[in-house]
Amino acid sequence: MRQISEQLLAKIQSRQKTLYNNAQPELKAYFSRGLTAELFLVHTLQKSATLQAIDVTVKRLTVGTAPTKAYAVCVDDGVAAVKSKPLPYDELTPWLDEFMAAANVTSVGIEFDGYWDRDFKSRRFDFVTEDVPWIFYVQSGALYARYWQEPPIMLASGVSKISTIRGWLPVTREHHNDQGLIVGYIKTDGFIYYRAYCHQPDGTRIWEVERRVSGFVATATDIALFRTNDFRVGFLATVNASMQWSLTTRNYAGMSIFPDLVTAALSNLSFEVIPIQNRNTYKSEQLTAALSNLGLLVCRPITPTVLSISNQLNDWRILIKFSHALSQNLAGTTLRNSFTVRDALGVSFAILSTSAGADQAELYLNMVHLGAAKNDLIVTFASGAADGVPSALTSNNDGCEFNVPSFSMPFTALIEPPRGFARDHLAAGLTQMSFSVLQVFYRDAFTDEHLTASVSHMAFVVTRVGGNPL
Repeated sequence: MRQISEQLLAKIQSRQKTLYNNAQPELKAYFSRGLTAELFLVHTLQKSATLQAIDVTVKRLTVGTAPTKAYAVCVDDGVAAVKSKPLPYDELTPWLDEFMAAANVTSVGIEFDGYWDRDFKSRRFDFVTEDVPWIFYVQSGALYARYWQEPPIMLASGVSKISTIRGWLPVTREHHNDQGLIVGYIKTDGFIYYRAYCHQPDGTRIWEVERRVSGFVATATDIALFRTNDFRVGFLATVNASMQWSLTTRNYAGMSIFPDLVTAALSNLSFEVIPIQNRNTYKSEQLTAALSNLGLLVCRPITPTVLSISNQLNDWRILIKFSHALSQNLAGTTLRNSFTVRDALGVSFAILSTSAGADQAELYLNMVHLGAAKNDLIVTFASGAADGVPSALTSNNDGCEFNVPSFSMPFTALIEPPRGFARDHLAAGLTQMSFSVLQVFYRDAFTDEHLTASVSHMAFVVTRVGGNPL
């Protein structure tokens, strides 16, 4: 019990409890209200005496929005069925049966693949999913992965129970640091293994090889996967009637600190002036200083590269395909000065102009006739980039321009060999023909004289033009 102070007790015992007697009574009521909403809400998906296993996931297609749909996979009497329901959750809206995934199933899992993106309003990172989820199930001891209703892929054998989760992917989309879409499973030997569907350096995604979770050394009977807020993935397992977990190393996903605006300024700038004695001064001197070409790149970096170089048969245009769209006007005669084209003999071929292809990621070099060129041809690009000077070709990403670096790439041009003819008609004439006549004395000359001449040692010189055989 709390004791009343002597000063308060004197005011209570006073006969005149008035404001002027400093004894006017006052009553202050402090109250609080309990939570009006529960942290977790429990909903019934399905009621069945033969219900064996269930897993649930949600879909979000746009950053900064709430999930729009829930998906569940249930095993009822050995049949794995996929269901869906729109969100927000409404008890009056029934679950929709999507399709039956498989029969004779003992364990299931469902999860979306996707990526994390920044929501500038809430200053948090949201997981943005693909349009449809992956379904995982164990059928006769074999683990299968199925992307929605596509044909299933067998991932492992001798499996008893599974769990799945999407691991951390850096917000900068660094594919070499992708933990992937992970499915963990217990095999009949009691150990825990996993496989991950990860991005590769070439941009593709594949199911990587099976790996064992070395943190569990005894027989496991149940498994669950989870993510931590410091960008790890955890494996939770029941081992010998005890709960154990194993954590991955931290994935530096780039989502710990919201990006800040960085500004730069000069401070403690001083000038050293050397006194100069001038006999005649006619105007004052002014010293000015300025900064130029100062820029801070706060965009996601890209490296524009050349994907391929080719041409069509007898089309004297060379097509260069880039990995990113180019920002410059590709039509005209300005960009041709940054390119050179040489053949295997070192012969240069003039570039008349440049033009765009099907889109801004394709550039045509409009050439002179290439019929005399010898393969392979080498296309060289000099970017001309330097401090404060951008490349002749750039690509834009998030408002920043990134230089296309210089390159020199060979390619085999499609050049039709020169055409000949089955027959040629050559006309020949005699030049510088001379006759030596000997004086002969005849007493009697009754018949005509006939002079005959023939050509011998005639030769034709044929010159090969270009690199193709005659």
